[in-house]
Amino acid sequence: MKKVIEYLLNQGVETIKLEAVPEVPSLYRKLGFVNEYDSLRFVRDRKETAPDLKMRYVSPLEPAAIDRVAAFAEKYFGANRMKVINQLFQEYPPHCFVARSDTIICGYIMCRKAETGYKLGPWICDQKHTETVEELLATCLSSLKQDNVYVGVPSVNKAALKH
Repeated sequence: MKKVIEYLLNQGVETIKLEAVPEVPSLYRKLGFVNEYDSLRFVRDRKETAPDLKMRYVSPLEPAAIDRVAAFAEKYFGANRMKVINQLFQEYPPHCFVARSDTIICGYIMCRKAETGYKLGPWICDQKHTETVEELLATCLSSLKQDNVYVGVPSVNKAALKH
């Protein structure tokens, strides 16, 4: 971890953030990280099924839209996420979805394989288009069949906790 931090600082990175599982924040504090907020963890047990929703806004992510999704994500994340979004799409295309209102991107969701199921995220929605939140989640969960699904949500994201 120290080598990664040193490498990033040598590359000119000014801020390094990470999301830690509840069991390890003390390790990161020893390395100089400061707690910004708690990350809540949720699990969909493999026995649960995704809710049925009428799909009006969500479709599979296509390669031609990756640059537009990355531009959308940058507005919310505060950094260019093109490499992350592209890599997740290359590795797990059946689990990547985009929401549009007319032709405007208003959200997206992606999943990746975990040791025992899938990790959900990134998952971002424009606050003006809250109708897409549940549709994105239901579509993604449906693509994962009967696997466990794990998601971390910043405790400060009150809107996400409703869903």
